[in-house]
Amino acid sequence: MTEDALDGIEGAYPLPPLQQGMLFHVLSSPVPGQYIGTITATLEGPITKEAAEIAWSELLRRHPALRTSFLWEGLDQPVQVVHKDVDVTITDAGSADHVTGIDLGRAPLMGLEWEAQGDGKTVLTWTVHHMIADGWSATIVLQEFLRLLNGEALHPAPEFGDHAAWLETLDHDTDEPFWRGYLHDLPRLRLPKTGAEHGFATLTDKIDPSVMGSLRPNAQAHQTTLSAAFQIAFAGALAEVTRQREVTFGLATSGRSSPIEGAESCVGLFVNTLPVRINLEDTDLW
Repeated sequence: MTEDALDGIEGAYPLPPLQQGMLFHVLSSPVPGQYIGTITATLEGPITKEAAEIAWSELLRRHPALRTSFLWEGLDQPVQVVHKDVDVTITDAGSADHVTGIDLGRAPLMGLEWEAQGDGKTVLTWTVHHMIADGWSATIVLQEFLRLLNGEALHPAPEFGDHAAWLETLDHDTDEPFWRGYLHDLPRLRLPKTGAEHGFATLTDKIDPSVMGSLRPNAQAHQTTLSAAFQIAFAGALAEVTRQREVTFGLATSGRSSPIEGAESCVGLFVNTLPVRINLEDTDLW
């Protein structure tokens, strides 16, 4: 790395486990575009592209995660690098400069497209890599973007590097015996083939309002949460499809239990996925 490049670096730190896993999947997968999300917002009112670019420049200044790139080649362990200054440009939708991919080694790991639709409406499309922002973070960024457009002054934002540094202090050796015991003799989930080209498929459906209306009081009656009710229902569906009495699946959590001050308003990859193992042997679901 050149001296000029080093002068442009604000800081660098290791990747938390989930980022490491994502990087491994991105580098090893033949499928392009993994972990890249697209968010579309319709803006109403006399908003110019120049004003939007100023707001996004302030967002990048506020949140180091949005100025982050990743290095791994020739290193024993990958690192994430926070750059001091990163330019942001909003391109016109359909132009030759529209976002076609994201280079993990070049910040920002995002792109912005602008499409004026008339009647005072504009569609802003934000393409961002999941390694620098989870869904919670995306909500923070968009809310702050609108507040900046309205001329509001924002309080200083916490930095994701503080969360990453806290994760480095944890003693994972103390957790390993629990997880080894929890996952011991784990039966392999025998899912039927879906026909999806890359081993996964998406199913979208709506839950009848009458069912939703009875779920919450039913969960409360059993002193549990809606989340737990859905997990049991999903476990029952897996058991029915696989004809297995015991099933395991991943559950995404916000990861915002970090002790750093202001974690709920910090932009970065906090989300975590935990294994949920459920035995339905002695239930009415089996």
